[in-house]
Amino acid sequence: MGYQQGGPLGSGSSWGGMSAHSASVYHRHIAGAQWATIIGELASTGSYVRGGGHGDIAFIAPSDEGSGGYEIGVVGTREEQQSSGGSDVDPSTLGHNFFWSHYIGPWNPKSFNGRWNYDVAPKSRLDNYAKKHDLAYDDAKVSGLGGVLFSTKAINADYDLAYGAFNLTLNRNSVSQSERAQGLVIGTLITIGALPKSFYYMGEANRRYTESNIRSGNWIWNLPH
Repeated sequence: MGYQQGGPLGSGSSWGGMSAHSASVYHRHIAGAQWATIIGELASTGSYVRGGGHGDIAFIAPSDEGSGGYEIGVVGTREEQQSSGGSDVDPSTLGHNFFWSHYIGPWNPKSFNGRWNYDVAPKSRLDNYAKKHDLAYDDAKVSGLGGVLFSTKAINADYDLAYGAFNLTLNRNSVSQSERAQGLVIGTLITIGALPKSFYYMGEANRRYTESNIRSGNWIWNLPH
């Protein structure tokens, strides 16, 4: 059963519009129980965790009795949050892209209402370049692999991402070897994907320019004398 850590949430706090204090289910876990690992990692911060098996958004906080136990309260299921149209980020959508990033790929973070959520901070410089690329795609009203392969409106965004990725690859001083390798992979893939439409775009631009000159008669003056 998998769990994801979120921001601080104690028994007197609220998250996603639902009060943790008024959660309907409480129970106690003592050190050594089946959630011992999770308790050890999260109890000191009072963070919420999402149960991958049950879909419950829950908080975990030290017991107020000082007995060494911890209280876990169910805040609400993911489906309940979605039905309420919440704009908070859905933790289950984090880190599903390439290299476990937030934005390098098609599976970006979403809010509980199903919309893309760009409030999540990128994990790396390459992830940040990818976030800017996705925002540019949104502005151009294009998306996905189809945008990379066919949309000429996205050419600038594609090459901005490729430039940033290759720049990381060539930076040996302040970039880790793994991120340089990731930059090489992403830069190469984006460039290969965008080249065919780039050649098509340049060919069309040259054709329109030539036709315009022919119609206006300017082509005569460009002939060799």
